Formats: sequence, C-alpha cells, structure tokens
Amino acid sequence: MQRTSFLNGYDAGITLLQTGREQNWTRGEYLAAVDRVKTGPSLSSVATRAIKSTLEANPRLDERPRSLRNVVEHMVESFTQRRDALRQIQAGHSCSRNG
Repeated sequence: MQRTSFLNGYDAGITLLQTGREQNWTRGEYLAAVDRVKTGPSLSSVATRAIKSTLEANPRLDERPRSLRNVVEHMVESFTQRRDALRQIQAGHSCSRNG
C-alpha cells in the first residue's frame, strides 16, 4: 500500500538525518548519503527529494554548522509529524474495517 511506502520512507529519512546529526555530518555528507540510498526501496522519493532539494538550495550551510543543524532538526520534525499523521490515518482505516 502507498501509505506504508510513505511511512517507510519517512522512517528512513528520519534515521538518515538523525545519523548525520549524531555523526556531525557536513552538508556534502548528507547529500552523499541521500545519493547512496535514494535508489533503494527504503527511502521514498518524497523524503529523498525533500532532503536533497533543501540541502542543494542552501550551499552556504557548510559554512554555518549551526544553521545546518537547525535545518536538519526542522526536517526531522516535519518528517515525524507527517509519518505520525499517516499512522493515525492508517490506524483509523484499520479500525473502521474491523468495526
């Protein structure tokens, strides 16, 4: 189901961003990581495009580590909210089918 694919993609995007945050990646390292996983099934095209386009649009983030960290935090929060909303929708559909 498409929702499951999006859920998995958001989970993978969150994991990628959190890993980078923990390892103090540069903008270039985030982009390289996205390029490595974007062809696999674990990262949805929505998450891939969001991470890649945000970081490519802001080349000066390498000069501003604090700003990069803030951008990453914002993406993690955004992906988490979207994933959680999808889970609620999915749970609601499951309940309505069972009830």
